[in-house]
Amino acid sequence: MTWTVTNLLIEIGAGIVGAHVAAVAASDYSFGRLGHSVVGAIGGGFSGYFLQLSIALTANTNGVFHGPRPFEQVVAHGLAGATAGGIAMLIVGFLLVTKIGYPRTVALNMGRIDRALRVIAGVAVLSLIFVGPQSWWGLLGLVPLGTALIGWCPPYAMMGINTCRVPPPKKA
Repeated sequence: MTWTVTNLLIEIGAGIVGAHVAAVAASDYSFGRLGHSVVGAIGGGFSGYFLQLSIALTANTNGVFHGPRPFEQVVAHGLAGATAGGIAMLIVGFLLVTKIGYPRTVALNMGRIDRALRVIAGVAVLSLIFVGPQSWWGLLGLVPLGTALIGWCPPYAMMGINTCRVPPPKKA
């Protein structure tokens, strides 16, 4: 498969959607709709520009590699763009809170042990880029590293799980 502008645009659009979904899940509205859209577009664009060819290769049950069908391609690039846009939004939101001093609207929901285990798992998965299968899928290790960095896990928030001992911030 070749690199295409269409797939790049799919990932940029999905990145914008992913950023807004992550903002809603995190209850983080500190830099507005336009800010979330721009950050999501950048995250999706980064994913679409650099990871487009590695996302496109699939294997069947016999281990034979082939290019995906058009629907599979749209789904794969959409999910990759949405994930990249959501992660970018969470990272920028975290940096705004810690470096600029925006009020933190998201309560931490991960304790020290949980965060340490995620760092270990993230580094292990990230190492798959360089050792073992040497696949770009190792970039998925950025997800546990990102959640460990910000101390907040979206699935934990949806399920009401909290392993952190720090009390949540008071609402104004």
